[in-house]
Amino acid sequence: MMFEQDVDGPNPGAVVTGAALAAALAAVDEPPLLVVLNACSSAGQAERIAAGGIASFSIGHSDSISDADAIAYSARLYAALADGQSIGGAHDLAKAALQISGTPDFDLPTLYAAPGADQRDAVVVLPLN
Repeated sequence: MMFEQDVDGPNPGAVVTGAALAAALAAVDEPPLLVVLNACSSAGQAERIAAGGIASFSIGHSDSISDADAIAYSARLYAALADGQSIGGAHDLAKAALQISGTPDFDLPTLYAAPGADQRDAVVVLPLN
């Protein structure tokens, strides 16, 4: 995967191997609940992250996606998560927003779950009572 370098202005990016990303994610004391790889053709990596138990849930795109569609998907996903929606509900809502906007790429974002993880029970932000 290519990650943006932490510099101002255009840059060629930094190549991060799947092994290096997995090592970084696995290095923490508490594994992440959700990893979002908002990049073209990242579904394979996302699937391995969930299947390997590195994170309970992961999202990647199954093919090339435009910057505008990737940004629209992530904005809707994060807003729904912040509103207390489940990971599965937020993902479905973000895909529906892409479909409503008329993009043919609405089906590219793909959610993967670790064995035994339920996407409808998992929430990132608990609503205030």
